[in-house]
Amino acid sequence: MRCLPWVVALLLAVGCASSNSQKEAEIRPRTIKVEVAPDPAAIRPANPLSGRIVSVNNKLRFVVIDFANSRLPEIDQKLSVYRNGQKLSEIRITGPFRSTTVAADILVGEPRFGDDVRLD
Repeated sequence: MRCLPWVVALLLAVGCASSNSQKEAEIRPRTIKVEVAPDPAAIRPANPLSGRIVSVNNKLRFVVIDFANSRLPEIDQKLSVYRNGQKLSEIRITGPFRSTTVAADILVGEPRFGDDVRLD
């Protein structure tokens, strides 16, 4: 009779220890190494800077550019304006920024609505 409490305590300790180790084994994440070969056709710049002219004011020599699918440029950054793949003009970002659009001064050339703007 005196050993009965010790036997019960021993059985509880063994039962708790085994259930904890099983729970820890279930919780531990399994690491799987997967090697993927790079696809040369999928290599692109991480975040290209490109936009489209949405408004032109030739009298005051400024444009408004939309960078909807690109990162925004920095103030005083010079960009090139392209039409049909040919460089036509240069602009300098002056601000203000409104959502994805920004204003820029025309430095050289005559940009038009719809022209592409890129960083050279």
